[in-house]
Amino acid sequence: MISQEFIYELLERKFSVQTAGIHKDSKLRDLGLDSFDIFFFVAELENRLGCSIPDQDLLSFQRLGDVIDYMNRNQVKAGDNA
Repeated sequence: MISQEFIYELLERKFSVQTAGIHKDSKLRDLGLDSFDIFFFVAELENRLGCSIPDQDLLSFQRLGDVIDYMNRNQVKAGDNA
C-alpha cells in the first residue's frame, strides 16, 4: 500500500511543492503542477515503484487522492527505493 507521506515526499523533493496543509482532495494543478509536471510526476512514480500506468489512467489524475487511490487499487507498493 502506498502512503500519502511517500507521495508528499516525492512532490517536495522533485517538484518543490510545499506540502504543509495539503490533503488528498488537493488538486494537482492547485499545487502548481502543470500538464508536463503531472506527466513527470507519474513517470517518477513508475520509476520508483517499478510499475506502468496506462495513459488513459493518467488522464484521471486530478487530485492527490486520485493518485493514491489508483496506486492502492492496483496494489502498487512502495519498495525499498521509495
